[in-house]
Parts: sequence; structure tokens; C-alpha cells
Amino acid sequence: MTEMQSKLIRYIQGHGHSAYVSCDHEQLIVASYDNHSVRHTEAIPATWQAVRNWLGY
Repeated sequence: MTEMQSKLIRYIQGHGHSAYVSCDHEQLIVASYDNHSVRHTEAIPATWQAVRNWLGY
């Protein structure tokens, strides 16, 4: 995991969701939560813009 990926994951976790690096190390697998149950999971690029878009910012 790169330092950038680690920062992105911590940022996502800080917003109450989870994330980890995909097996090819190119993307992040992100999961949004609603009342402690997974609502949605998808793979997104490991970039700040993609993370902000996914979070709705």
C-alpha cells in the first residue's frame, strides 16, 4: 500500500465508511454504511478526486 492509498483510506474511514486496496493495488474497494450495515460497495480509482466524488463532495 502506498502512502497516498493509506491517506485516502484513513480519510474514508474518518467519514464512517470502510476501504481497502484492491488485489491489483490500482484501486480502492470502498463500502458505505447505513446503520452499521453495508449499503453499497464498489471499486474506485485511488485518487482524491474519486474519493471526494464517491463521498459526495
